[in-house]
Amino acid sequence: MTLGLLTTLLGAFLAVRPFSSLAVLVVLVVAGLVVAGLGELAHGDRWGGVRGVVHLASAAAVLAWPGVTVRVLTLAVAAAL
Repeated sequence: MTLGLLTTLLGAFLAVRPFSSLAVLVVLVVAGLVVAGLGELAHGDRWGGVRGVVHLASAAAVLAWPGVTVRVLTLAVAAAL
């Protein structure tokens, strides 16, 4: 229930402030990549470590080039639709 409430509030915020939503999108992508990377590193096997490093490197790339990230995500969502 808490996750649903937070998601609803986030959706309302993003609808009201569309340009801020791009910054929020980048932050969420970075946070997701960091959590996934740390989870893979904690997994303990060799390939989990490789995947973890790739996730963390991807998070660093998103932070370095947020504009490219937004463009790529736009194209990915457009292709999915």
